[in-house]
Amino acid sequence: MKSLVLILFISSFTLTTIAQYSTIVFKEITITAKYLTADQTGNVYVVRKNNELVRFNGKGDSTATYQNSYNGDLRQVEVSNPLKPILFYPAFSKLVMLDRMLSVKNEINLHDAQIQNATVVAQSIQNRIWIYDAYQTKLKLLDEQINVVMQTGDLRQELQTTPNISCIVEADWKVLLCDSLKGIFVFDFAGNYINTISIFAKSIRTIGAQIQYIQNDTLFSWDKFKLNQPLLALPKRKEKIIDAIINENRLLVLYDNKLILYDILMVK
Repeated sequence: MKSLVLILFISSFTLTTIAQYSTIVFKEITITAKYLTADQTGNVYVVRKNNELVRFNGKGDSTATYQNSYNGDLRQVEVSNPLKPILFYPAFSKLVMLDRMLSVKNEINLHDAQIQNATVVAQSIQNRIWIYDAYQTKLKLLDEQINVVMQTGDLRQELQTTPNISCIVEADWKVLLCDSLKGIFVFDFAGNYINTISIFAKSIRTIGAQIQYIQNDTLFSWDKFKLNQPLLALPKRKEKIIDAIINENRLLVLYDNKLILYDILMVK
């Protein structure tokens, strides 16, 4: 489970305690993939090991695909705005903007913004993009013309440590930077450091005031009032878990060779 990453979206369905829920298989999809995420409309996105992007609806039916064999490893699929998915290819510092049909609208080379080593991205309001520049150790905000409209100072000085950022999440007018060993660094939109939250995860999802993440095959929820609470244990199989996601009232788990959709049931 060392490579487990949680990308989580919950809308109308909220889990409250681990003891009240069980899972039952709704659908199995044979697929060899490495990445899983979802948007707020219920669509699910899977990246195959050959870097092909496949989109499924909430019932597990394939609705669109996209593949580019020239940009290298597809590391991240950003779907905060489901009408404008962004694909991130870090080896070539390339962003590919798609439309809702997964057709290419634009391609951006981050070298044009003098960003030499971007490692993770996130969509922001007003069609802007957050970038973590590992070469300069700075968080940067780019506009649609790839101008840097805001950047922090050197985070090694600000944080008194060298961060290893694995995800960026914009939520509640704040920017959260995940470091699986040091915690979550919280900044405001002006790039000012606020505090560090003691959650050690490679990836998180925010639901209102909650931060939700995976540890030891269990989904946890954190907020400043209730701190850490276990929500749901992931179904165990002989296959290795690659990714897990909750999409409305359904749990999706990406294993080595299949994607399984589970219905989440309340135990009476």
